[in-house]
Amino acid sequence: VKSVRIRKRSLAGLKRFGAMEVKNVDKSDGQDSPVPWYLRAVKFCSSCGGKVAVKPADVHDPTQRPVCSSCKRVTYINPKVVVGSVCTTPDLKRVLLCKRAIPPVGKWTLPAGFMEMGESSLEGAKRE
Repeated sequence: VKSVRIRKRSLAGLKRFGAMEVKNVDKSDGQDSPVPWYLRAVKFCSSCGGKVAVKPADVHDPTQRPVCSSCKRVTYINPKVVVGSVCTTPDLKRVLLCKRAIPPVGKWTLPAGFMEMGESSLEGAKRE
C-alpha cells in the first residue's frame, strides 16, 4: 500500500487517492496526527448542533468515531459501499446466516455491512 501525505481536508481529496493509505499532516506542527483528518473535520452534531468529540462509540466498537457530547449520536464517516460474504462448510451443504438485530429485526441475512474508510473488501468481509 502506498502512503501519501496530504493537507486537503475534504472527502474529494481522499477519493482522488483511491485506496492508498492517507497520512494526516497537521498544519500546526507538521507531525502525523493520531486522529485522521476526516474525523477531525466533524466539529458539530448534525442532529442537535452540539460539540463532537472523537472517541470509541461504545464498548463493542473500539473504532474512533465522532460522538456528540450532548445527544450521544455517532457520526459514521464511511463510503456507502457494502461488503458481504457467503460462508459455507467445505462440503457446500450448509451456509452461515445471521439473524438481524437491527431493522428489519429477526430476518435472516448473509454476513454483510458497510465498509470503513481505508478498508479493503477482504478486510471488510473478515470483519463482518
